[in-house]
Amino acid sequence: MSLVETTEPTSGTLFDPYEAITQTAKPGWRRSQIAGYLVILGFFGGFGGFAAFAPLKSSVMAPGEVRIDNERKVVQHPDGGVITEILAREGQRVEEGQVLVRLDPTRDTAQEQRLNKRYLGALAEKARLNAERDGAMTIEFPAEVMAQADDPEIVALIENEKALFRSRQEQISGQVQLLLEVVDQTRTVIDSTLEQVESVNKQIELLELELADVRTLYEKGLERRSRVLALERGVIGLAGQRSRLLGDIARQRQRINEMELRASQVENEFQANVISNLNLVTDTIQDTAEQLPVVAGQVERLEIRAPRTGRVVDLRIHTLGGVIRGSEVMMDIVPEDEPLIIVARVKPRDIDELTHGVTKVQVRLTSFSQRFTHPIAAELESVSADSISDTKGGSYYRAVIRLDPTSLENILPGVKLSSGMPALAMIGVGEKTLLAYIMEPLTVSFSMALREP
Repeated sequence: MSLVETTEPTSGTLFDPYEAITQTAKPGWRRSQIAGYLVILGFFGGFGGFAAFAPLKSSVMAPGEVRIDNERKVVQHPDGGVITEILAREGQRVEEGQVLVRLDPTRDTAQEQRLNKRYLGALAEKARLNAERDGAMTIEFPAEVMAQADDPEIVALIENEKALFRSRQEQISGQVQLLLEVVDQTRTVIDSTLEQVESVNKQIELLELELADVRTLYEKGLERRSRVLALERGVIGLAGQRSRLLGDIARQRQRINEMELRASQVENEFQANVISNLNLVTDTIQDTAEQLPVVAGQVERLEIRAPRTGRVVDLRIHTLGGVIRGSEVMMDIVPEDEPLIIVARVKPRDIDELTHGVTKVQVRLTSFSQRFTHPIAAELESVSADSISDTKGGSYYRAVIRLDPTSLENILPGVKLSSGMPALAMIGVGEKTLLAYIMEPLTVSFSMALREP
């Protein structure tokens, strides 16, 4: 049985093969057309639904590089000096505290020695002054001085202080002794004068008895008046002599007071001088004690040491006898075993996407094959508060991203990353639909266009 029935042409009508085929195939063609429309409609409908409702993760792309968490350690010297030894080499691994460079110690060690001698001299002088203040017979030197008693200069310093102590003691005691001897001599004179006064008193007493008897006789007419007057003159003369002697005694006693006062003044002036010198030497000790650690630090820093364990890079000094200025950078140390971070540059137009709470980051290390190396999980640690200008006139925000050690080990087992490796950070900022991605530029364009000038 045939699927297509042929129609014989009638007499007087031409036969059209295309029309015959169209008429016989029309039902099948319509079914194919409908099926095609359904496929197209399903494709665009499904794609539209996917674009409108399927969430896609949104990320901010930020190029960057691998850095050591604490950056390179700069090797500098605060004061500068003349290089005598260069012990470090480019690329050399050094331990923390290892000597890298030595500077000429002549100036600083001489200054330290001068300060040390001045300090010990001041301590010895203070010990002498304390002994003089307290009236001690010997000087008790401090342990700091005696600890260096094997140094000839310190021995000479100690002996000088002892000699000065004896000399000053002898001088003061001599002055006081001289004054006290004058006092003793004056007291002897006073004692002698008192004996004279006693003798005069006895003479006056005897003359007065004789005068009383003579007056009695004179009143009876048995004695002459001249005898009475002579005795009276004798009594008056002895009384005057006694007064002179008593005046001498008073003057001698006043002299004793003056001598004793002068002796006391000598001691007081000596003590005042001791106290004044004690204050001065105490200030000197304090000043030198403050300067000594500074100078000792300068001497210690003449051996420039590695601040951290790591490798020497960018060695800038090569000449023995060369002069380095204060704070001049001599080399850098790249620390070992420090956590690695990614320092990325976020474009200013993307900074508004990094809202509070955004922490998840995927990092691609572009030095490795992108086909076989998966992104490494990381966390956004911080973003600079303001934009930073680069040397090309552009600007960016500095983002610090910390790699997840576990993810790094899983993806790149046994691989040791180096500072400076390029990286691409994909900072997750949420989810958007495909339709939102497509419509966003149009929406922005319309929002900017529909504004009054």
